[in-house]
Amino acid sequence: MTATLTEPTRPGRTGDRLVGFTVLLPPAPRRVLLAVDPALAAALSARFPDAEVHRSGDAPRETGSIDLLVLDTRLLTADERTALESCVAPDGVCATIGDQGDLFVDPDLARPEQLRHQDWPHPRRRTSVPGVRDVVRRARAPRLSVSGAPGGSVAERIATDLTAAVGGPVELAGVLTGTHTILRYRTRGGDLAVRVSLLGTGTDLDRASRVVAAVPAIAPWVPETVAAGTTDGLRWVATRWVPAVAPRTHRRLAATTLPTVARTLAETTTGRTAPGWSLTWLAAVDLLDARTRHRLVPLLERLDDGVPTGWCHGDPWPGNVLPASPHPVVTDWDNAVADAPQGIDQLLVAAFERATTHRVDLATACHDLLELPLEARVAGREWTSWSPVERAALVVAAAVLHLRNRSVVDLDAERLEAYRETLRAIADTALPPSGSIPARAGTLGGAGWLGIGAGVVKAAQTIVLLVLAALLEPSAIGVIAIGALVLNVTSAVTDLGTATALVHWRGDAERAARSALAVAGGLALGLTAITWAAAPWMSEVLNGGDLGVTIIRGLMLCLPMYAVAAISQELLRRDLAFKRRVVPDVVGAVVGALVSIGLAYAGAGAISLVIGQLVQAFLVMALCWVVRPPVLPGWVPTDVRALLAYGFHLAGAAVLQLLMLNVDYLMVANRLGAEQLGIYSMAFRLGYMPYLLVGVVIAGAAFAHLCRIRGPELGRAVGETMLRTLAIVVPLYVGMILLAPQLTLLGTQWEPGVPALRWLAAYGIVLSVLGLAIVALNAAGHTRDGFWLTLLHLVLLAGLLQVWVDRGVEMVAVAQLVAGAASLVVAAIALQRRIAGLQWWTMARRSLPILVGVAGMVAVELGLAQLLPWARVSYVGLLIIGSATLLAYLVPLLSLDRHRLLPVPTIRGRRR
Repeated sequence: MTATLTEPTRPGRTGDRLVGFTVLLPPAPRRVLLAVDPALAAALSARFPDAEVHRSGDAPRETGSIDLLVLDTRLLTADERTALESCVAPDGVCATIGDQGDLFVDPDLARPEQLRHQDWPHPRRRTSVPGVRDVVRRARAPRLSVSGAPGGSVAERIATDLTAAVGGPVELAGVLTGTHTILRYRTRGGDLAVRVSLLGTGTDLDRASRVVAAVPAIAPWVPETVAAGTTDGLRWVATRWVPAVAPRTHRRLAATTLPTVARTLAETTTGRTAPGWSLTWLAAVDLLDARTRHRLVPLLERLDDGVPTGWCHGDPWPGNVLPASPHPVVTDWDNAVADAPQGIDQLLVAAFERATTHRVDLATACHDLLELPLEARVAGREWTSWSPVERAALVVAAAVLHLRNRSVVDLDAERLEAYRETLRAIADTALPPSGSIPARAGTLGGAGWLGIGAGVVKAAQTIVLLVLAALLEPSAIGVIAIGALVLNVTSAVTDLGTATALVHWRGDAERAARSALAVAGGLALGLTAITWAAAPWMSEVLNGGDLGVTIIRGLMLCLPMYAVAAISQELLRRDLAFKRRVVPDVVGAVVGALVSIGLAYAGAGAISLVIGQLVQAFLVMALCWVVRPPVLPGWVPTDVRALLAYGFHLAGAAVLQLLMLNVDYLMVANRLGAEQLGIYSMAFRLGYMPYLLVGVVIAGAAFAHLCRIRGPELGRAVGETMLRTLAIVVPLYVGMILLAPQLTLLGTQWEPGVPALRWLAAYGIVLSVLGLAIVALNAAGHTRDGFWLTLLHLVLLAGLLQVWVDRGVEMVAVAQLVAGAASLVVAAIALQRRIAGLQWWTMARRSLPILVGVAGMVAVELGLAQLLPWARVSYVGLLIIGSATLLAYLVPLLSLDRHRLLPVPTIRGRRR
């Protein structure tokens, strides 16, 4: 059961930010009157609980009745100011905010960072000489003047106690405001920074000492404590003052210091998380509204069960690194916590670097980390070994920790809501709430349009292939297959996966698309030039002859156009615009097919396919620019690195898959020649088609849904998807096995391909299940398993082909089936280990209607073959027997399990 949280009643944490100037006032005046704006009045009321707030129209107060008056002259008339000042007792104190005074609040009263005095040194310089920017800021900042402070102010009283502690006189030289107030005192031995909490919100002022005690190796980077004490009930801690430096110096120091500090802290474990950790982690954040808090709980609960914890700094931004001897120190240890996921500072360091580079807020930078291959060990494991959902939980924990140390003074309402929105977006991406998935992204929406597009494209390709098979010799078909192979292999590596990476991009996708286009376009042009030059050698190796050179060179001209179009297509996919996504493919395929067929009947031969492909590639590219604005090339190095980091693995897997699908073509072309390659390629294309039209489309649609399901529900959803996929592909492949002799309708020259087609149809069933198994492993976060399964399949197939290819194309098809079946066995073992909830016996029992339908198909085909022997190879027989066998399959399926197997798969599962 998911725990819940309620909206916190305490206000957002501001710390001492608005009340830092009160160190110049008495520690505990009895009668306090505030005549300031509501925000400052609320903060000062926390500092002085018995204070009264003056409002316009209040009755005049008795003369001398106030011990402390704080007034903002900018909000009062001259008469009101005079009346209020007359209320101050003779020994009282008046703090006046306005246009006069020797102190000024930098940069303004709503966002105070420090108090400045003309005699105090600039905290970022060793000299007190102001620069031009300081003069401008001083002119704009509100002034503060304090009159009368009998008995000493807080700063003076602390100075007295500090003098006794360090054994020498001290002098106030600055006041900084933040979660705590930091007083800068000058001593003979150097300046000291004295941290004090005026509102009592930071009782653990010396948390750095606790961190050093727990992690002694961190001591060199922690400022040394010089003295500590308590003055008028206010505890203070003094450390050596380290001057700040320019932002560029901060970044340079931080680049080497912060990663080292983060790794050092990550070496020590303080314990492990337990149920309820996520609630405690979120409850410490004042700036999270109830909506965001409730949305984050289910995600952070992923870290509730035994994740190693450790100390972390919690705010490792470059400005907290200061130069010191012998090496830099890190300040602001007040934010440190001991129950953070071990090593989480490493995420914050990377996020701060990305936020600075890309000029985004930290929540967005954390969002971007989800797809980056960080070299960091977080919560006891390498970052890349965590599943996508677990990585999302860790980056949210880091972003929440950063927000814990912010306040309403740091973030205005708009920025705060944007921060919350980004956190909710991370949670919704990892674990979408029930009902949040748009219908167009569901199986019946996106998969439907993708299925239509794939169906039209493959149908057009098949029709062209059949026409060419009827008009050309098998050797010419083999040469075409060689050209297609070269184009497919180069297409897989053209963009190095950067186009697909755009679908998962967490930042500005339009900007990243420009870099992706530069990568894809540049590689496409380079590969085209290289292949153009190497075409004669390739054709000779693959026995393609002069025609092979022409085919390869002609088809390679399509590569740059497809590379450009892929960027727009993936952006459409990212936007779930599936309807517009398929328009260029459908129109291009149909027009290209018509051109190829027309030229083929006109006697152009194999060149007709090349011209049709060029027309198709151009139309796809042009229509992509019609359905969405074109992308212009650009180059942002950080985007390129992030795109390649995510996409390179995809490109590697795609190349492996292409090799696995085409190693048979290579060996058949090299060992058996173009004619046998033509026969085999025809059988393979027909056998592969149902898998492309059904298996790939269903797997692509199911993937998005499976990613949102966890636990045993995932296993049950995987089983249901497999059963429904088999219910569709099995009759297609069984029908192909039974009707394989009909292939000779294209000519007797194709008869040797009939046995190969039957074996490849059986392989198609295996491949459909194997593809879904890899998709399921990827959805569960085990992408490496999918990669190794693909590699295993390739190695097995290559080994078997090396032994069997010389026996003919039928044994090549047998090798496909054996390698696929062996890989499927290993995949089943991986599924059993990686995914809970898979019920193999239940799946076998529910597949009974499919088996009964297959038996009916076989019986009908055998019976009709005996009754109608003339129908074994004829167009009429193909229609009669095909229809009868399909009916024989559907009748038992509809009778035994109509509702659970036949509908297009819609994954059911608990979405959290």
